[in-house]
Amino acid sequence: MGMIRMFSFIGSGAGDVSHTKELSDRLAQALSRQAELRGETVAYECVTADRLRISFCRSCNVCFGTGSCPLDDADDMGDLKRRMLEADIILFGTPVYLAEMSGAAKCVLDRISFWSHRLELAGKAGMALVTASNNHGPQVEQCLRELLQLMGLSMPEGLCLQLHARPHLDDSEEAEPLIEDAATRLLDAQEDPAAHLTKLQELYWKGLALKTRRAMMQHYLFGKQVSAETQLLDERRIAAHDSFADYVRRCRG
Repeated sequence: MGMIRMFSFIGSGAGDVSHTKELSDRLAQALSRQAELRGETVAYECVTADRLRISFCRSCNVCFGTGSCPLDDADDMGDLKRRMLEADIILFGTPVYLAEMSGAAKCVLDRISFWSHRLELAGKAGMALVTASNNHGPQVEQCLRELLQLMGLSMPEGLCLQLHARPHLDDSEEAEPLIEDAATRLLDAQEDPAAHLTKLQELYWKGLALKTRRAMMQHYLFGKQVSAETQLLDERRIAAHDSFADYVRRCRG
């Protein structure tokens, strides 16, 4: 029996009474039940923004050049990154505030934005979770999903439930079938992440592979320096694969 490590970050300051955390917990319970039928067990951990000290990005661009952030040792971001990188499944949730994701959620995304240059989450499955009062939930879910896909996550369409409109979070007849379906799709993506990629992800990978190939050619022929990002992608042999799906399969080993 295998173990699936599932980590959830919820960008809400409401802690244990957060509606988005409730949605995450209910999804984790559904996924655990389904995983058990497939001979798997799930280790689930959920962290809400009120338990973390995350500083705002200072736009120093050190992460893009070196792959590390000088703030990671001063706040909890280094530990949050570690938990995400160790997970097989990543849930990223946010309530909707003024038609957008929460400030805490955006702050975390800003701090890991350089992962989009490294495809750091390739080989993992994920899902965007959103709770809203009665509007803009689907738009926030789509935005969050697309941003995380650029970091390499294999992500089926996420889950958005509402508090004052349908589909209603507290209406079990409406919510539970959606949660069960989301658990099935997420578990399928975890089992075969290469089958759950988008055309945009393939195009983005192609651009990074081409950029890496050209930079390394300039390096070997003319001695030009390359960035830490390029060195990492070259070490991971990003340009040696025919597609992002092939690269994801290699990441899964």
